[in-house]
Amino acid sequence: ENVRTVETPGEGLDDSWQTVEITEGLKLDDSLKEALDSVMTKEYTPITVLGTQVVSGTNYVLLVQEKEDGKPVNYVVELNVDSEGKAELVKEAVFDLNYYLSIYN
Repeated sequence: ENVRTVETPGEGLDDSWQTVEITEGLKLDDSLKEALDSVMTKEYTPITVLGTQVVSGTNYVLLVQEKEDGKPVNYVVELNVDSEGKAELVKEAVFDLNYYLSIYN
């Protein structure tokens, strides 16, 4: 199994969602993996590609997981890869599942 629930005793509310650690990430094609590796500053595990947009090159929005203080943290990463394969990190933001669910309830 490639996921496990992360225990965070004493943190959050009893009914809050906990981040699941991804132990095997999505297999990216070599060019996208190389582009993502070039802009990420921490070790990461790719979870999924959420979308693409063809511009002068390609924009990607991905969900990735990094570890902070030994705990998994999910990030939404926006990446631009130009026609020559050069990557630029456009945005990176924490994906907080508890916040996301709270705005729709």
